[in-house]
Amino acid sequence: MIPKTRDRRRRGLWACAAMALCLMAPIASASQMPVAAQRIVVAAAASMLPSINQAIAEFHAEQALTAPPPVRVSAIYASSGALARQIISGGPALLFISADPRWMDAVERAERLIPGSRRELARNALVLAVPRKSKLSLDLKPGADLTRILAGGRLVTADPDHAPLGMHARAALKWLGAWAMIEDRLVRVADAAQARILLERGAVAAGVLYASDVALNPRLRSLGTFPAVSHPPSLYEIARIGNGLLEASTTAAATRFEDWLSGPRGQAILRAHGFAPPEGH
Repeated sequence: MIPKTRDRRRRGLWACAAMALCLMAPIASASQMPVAAQRIVVAAAASMLPSINQAIAEFHAEQALTAPPPVRVSAIYASSGALARQIISGGPALLFISADPRWMDAVERAERLIPGSRRELARNALVLAVPRKSKLSLDLKPGADLTRILAGGRLVTADPDHAPLGMHARAALKWLGAWAMIEDRLVRVADAAQARILLERGAVAAGVLYASDVALNPRLRSLGTFPAVSHPPSLYEIARIGNGLLEASTTAAATRFEDWLSGPRGQAILRAHGFAPPEGH
């Protein structure tokens, strides 16, 4: 039988050995620890869907080459009015891209914008578009007979009572002198993306769309661009959303993507998709 003192001594030696092994084990440094990505949501006007999707993909690719923490961006698309109402009601977006300054004004009045973060991102033009194979043609000037080229067909655009595209389309058609003639043949949809899809499918004869809807679109072509004097300017603004409770790291993540999108590569993507740069750039 082993004396108790010797047994206690042996247990103490085993404890010391175990502790020594623990101390010898490699400890991951802070630089080796995985860093959680900062995730942000962008609420963007529906007319920006293709361009913002490409921008997000390229931004993520660049994140793999930069120092942590990475920023991961997801986007929701709708009309600017619908998005503004969601944000005012406390929606999850940290960045808002509006196709009409009036909706950005509404969010600002609700004190949901981070002061000083609002800036112009891009501009757009308004076009009369038709399916690529369409034989239609029209000179966009006052007095043009739009009903003739429709030949019994219908015209699509976003709802003039809610979406910036529709509001601008109504103004441009009134300038053309065609609004009263085609109002009852107008197909009103929720936003620019839905208008584009309906025209791509050939469900309507023509549509008033943004130039960005047609620029890289193999299914559509433009009959002409409405003069700038025919409608309010199509200004796209971007701003950060906050309520004073966000962590500094979250706000910094939103700033990183906002700055990237406003920078050289982001602007190049927008130009490729038919957007014009902000005034003065």
